[in-house]
Amino acid sequence: MADRLALQTAQLVSITGNPAPPPKRASTAAGLRFYGDEFVFDTVSGMFFRLSTTASFILRSLVGGTSIADIPALMEDRYGIDHPTATRDIQLFLNELAAIEPLDRFIHDTARTD
Repeated sequence: MADRLALQTAQLVSITGNPAPPPKRASTAAGLRFYGDEFVFDTVSGMFFRLSTTASFILRSLVGGTSIADIPALMEDRYGIDHPTATRDIQLFLNELAAIEPLDRFIHDTARTD
């Protein structure tokens, strides 16, 4: 996918060098506050993360209780991609998520994605 699955820690800084206030909050679930499709604040760790649109879609799905096994079909519908590509992209995202200790708690489903 052209939209790289990315989840990066982000520090919002104003032009004065002080932390900037976060953008308008869109939703809160499971200790996460989503700010559009670009940022998520983890209220448990106190960290901001910058997300790609696709990463945001997958994380929102996980937080909303969608099974990992069901996400490829959702991505196929939303992005018009084939099942193997959707499955690969989800696995790549889950690998990135597992590497970020504060957010690895959202990999709650041991269902296979293939």
